[in-house]
Amino acid sequence: MGKEFRRKLNSEESMNTPPIGTLLDVGLRFPMWCPIHNFTFWERFVSRWPWFDPDTAHLVVCSLTQDHEVMGWHVAGTGPRCGTRPRWSEVFRPALQLEPVNLLLLHNNPTGSLRPSVENLRMTSGALAAAGEFGLEVVDHILFGNGSLSLRWYVEKGIGIETADERSEADKLRTAWHRQREREEANGE
Repeated sequence: MGKEFRRKLNSEESMNTPPIGTLLDVGLRFPMWCPIHNFTFWERFVSRWPWFDPDTAHLVVCSLTQDHEVMGWHVAGTGPRCGTRPRWSEVFRPALQLEPVNLLLLHNNPTGSLRPSVENLRMTSGALAAAGEFGLEVVDHILFGNGSLSLRWYVEKGIGIETADERSEADKLRTAWHRQREREEANGE
């Protein structure tokens, strides 16, 4: 596991409280050039973070060099909303201390589903725009579940938000139709 730097937990801080935003060092320059590297990083560092809970979503920001090697990383948020509506100051402030060239966002879906939500895609779109304001590039936003998925690819290909909104609307209509049919069957119609 990486060692902490920039800020050490003092004795007054509870070991039960995750240090959100604390930069963590990987101890070496870890390459992030392909999906297997992303998954290996998650397994080697994030899943071994003392506060990691596989049943909770975690949003991780990796600060990358020009060669896509990890300089440091931090957990920008945990819980059900961390991958949907983060505060950009929480997401980027710790990473900016390292003066990275690129950022990589990683987050897990505890259900294992790789189906991107509308919120995930909007967050990716927002991250791309917000990072540009700092002169940085978000090289990708990877969703981990039963495998991994590039959310940036969805946004760049335009398969993103509009399609997800339409799919979400179609899911609502389908659910309403099934409920109506169940009511009709229950009433003997």
